[in-house]
Amino acid sequence: MGRSRARPADTTQRLQNVGRLLDLVGWTQTELATRSGLAIAYVNQLLTGRKKSPSLDALERLASAFLVSPSVLIDLRLSDSELRTELSQGALRAALADGISHAKFSRFRGTDEAPVTVVQIGLVNVGVTSR
Repeated sequence: MGRSRARPADTTQRLQNVGRLLDLVGWTQTELATRSGLAIAYVNQLLTGRKKSPSLDALERLASAFLVSPSVLIDLRLSDSELRTELSQGALRAALADGISHAKFSRFRGTDEAPVTVVQIGLVNVGVTSR
């Protein structure tokens, strides 16, 4: 009498956050492929489920393109608001690492109004300063 294990989600469902993240940042699959260093065809196969199991390297590259951890890509419990928060925190970390800082950044943490890309952060306020 063995325990039955929950069947893992199919690939398309597991990677649905990638599609949701694409929508949030306004990128195409081609732009994601370019930013992640993956082939356009491979990204398309992952998102449509034709590629059944993405490699750990592919997950890490996709996560790096979005500036989030790989777990964000596969955690189906995350709401759109939580995905946006993950994106904005990654973009804020990247902006700070690039020497872009502003006292008003803290007001964006954890809000739906937070910029989700470094480019958007640069456009949010006049007076963004470099270190």
